[in-house]
Amino acid sequence: MGKVKPDAPLKNKLDIAQKKLQMQISKLQVIHEKLQTKHEKIFEKIVNAQRSHNNVYAQAYANELVQVRKMRDMVGNARLSMEQINLRLNTVSELGDVVVTLSPAMSVIKGISSSISGIMPEANASMQDLSNILG
Repeated sequence: MGKVKPDAPLKNKLDIAQKKLQMQISKLQVIHEKLQTKHEKIFEKIVNAQRSHNNVYAQAYANELVQVRKMRDMVGNARLSMEQINLRLNTVSELGDVVVTLSPAMSVIKGISSSISGIMPEANASMQDLSNILG
């Protein structure tokens, strides 16, 4: 079935996706920093408990520290994955810009290759290869 409202251009969709990803990356960065601060505070409590020979508290804090580290690492890995996706989207967007820039050159290359084929057959083969590579 035909659509009533046409889809937005791919470039716009990529830009929107990148902005949304960047917002999520920023949120994950804030969470990661909070978990890092919490990690440092708990570690300090462990040190203080050990200094005062309070091993029960030290063990309890150590168990909590393990959980905070797991969460911190999980958030860090999620952020890294999103940054990789964002980078890939940026690459795709830039590639699209290159294709748009080269499109006018493609018609010129195709026109030249047909007129040059009688004069220089080897140049025609090179032009055909270039045309195939660029699409």
